[in-house]
Amino acid sequence: MTTSTTSQEDVGAQVSAYLADTSSLTDPFPLYQRLRETDPVHWSERNGFWVVTGYDEVEACYLDERLSRQEAAQRQFRWIGTSDDPPEIEEAVSSHLATILNLEPPDHTRLRALVSSAFTPRAVKVWRDLSCRVVDETLAAALQHREFDFLREVGYPIPERIICEVLGVPVEDHDKWKTWAVGLGHAAIFIGRNRSDATLPPGVREAAQQALLKWYGYFRDLAARRRADPGDDLVSALVNAEEAGDRLSEQELVGALMLLVSAGHETTANLITNGLLALMRNPDQYALLRQDPQAHAAGVVTEVLRYDGPARGQPRVAVADVELGGKTIRAGDMVMVVVNAANRDPAVFPDPDRFDITRRANRHLAFGAGIHYCVGAGLARMEAEIAFERIGTSDATFELAAEQLAYKPTHGRNLTALPVLQRT
Repeated sequence: MTTSTTSQEDVGAQVSAYLADTSSLTDPFPLYQRLRETDPVHWSERNGFWVVTGYDEVEACYLDERLSRQEAAQRQFRWIGTSDDPPEIEEAVSSHLATILNLEPPDHTRLRALVSSAFTPRAVKVWRDLSCRVVDETLAAALQHREFDFLREVGYPIPERIICEVLGVPVEDHDKWKTWAVGLGHAAIFIGRNRSDATLPPGVREAAQQALLKWYGYFRDLAARRRADPGDDLVSALVNAEEAGDRLSEQELVGALMLLVSAGHETTANLITNGLLALMRNPDQYALLRQDPQAHAAGVVTEVLRYDGPARGQPRVAVADVELGGKTIRAGDMVMVVVNAANRDPAVFPDPDRFDITRRANRHLAFGAGIHYCVGAGLARMEAEIAFERIGTSDATFELAAEQLAYKPTHGRNLTALPVLQRT
């Protein structure tokens, strides 16, 4: 065996270990680069799946209908329920799987049309006004302290408050959601153990079941209340959503609400937090934002999504043999699509390791591509743009107040905390 092959296998093993536990590395990008340069479509013997890191290859995975998100979701979450479980668990698991994230056409086409119909121009305008108020109030409260955890005091509260008000629920309910999200997080990360001989860690199934039951019960009851007494909120809009005479079933509606909450707040919180970290580590770009916040806020968001996006990627399962990057992915093989690696591919992004908020032609894949492009991308981008515009206009300048940072063992780029010091 050659030295280069040995090195390639070693790098592939390290990347696979990181995909299974993202707390193991604070900076995976050098490993991504080495794997992308030597083997952009890599078979991981350690975990029993393909690791795809090249831009063209990642984009092809999103666009190829033979690489199924629905089949991957079945592997990712179907194990939560068994034939011996009570019917309410099967109902909750099925609802979690019956979302636009986890379906393929024709079900995906029908469901996406119904969900998208609730995101009207009028609703988006209302959400913008709401977002401005929430960002201003959140930053003002945080800036009462000279040193604080930006993730806890700013990153999370902004999308939490916005999604709660958009859904028309008390903000304090989000404390419940945080607890339930832990169980689902453990469920999602189990995808990193795709080998046939893998075993579930103790208590993971039970924790995931209880989380799903609580999520499902909460949103089922909320939807029932909105059917009886509609309001001016997204839940009511989804309850009444209609496309060509079709409506969401209760299971589809609850699944859509669970997806909007779970995907909507965590990723946006980390988008904002990762963005501030990048600005603090690149003071020239921070200074540029402060010179003209209105002109550069959108550029900050776009570049953060490329440079250190909050969503690592999504798995796919081949439903037929697929040729990709000179390799044959066999039907039944799982593919880990590593978006954060693709977004630093020098073949597409000149000087990809440089954080540049003025970067042009920034064709990042952070929101996916094709039919599964993130339905909430517009809302997330809007919240983050407002946040960075306000950060740029603030009298305070943030500085990093910790030498070392840590990440959660999840399927994204999620810091455990971001201690900052403000200077005026």
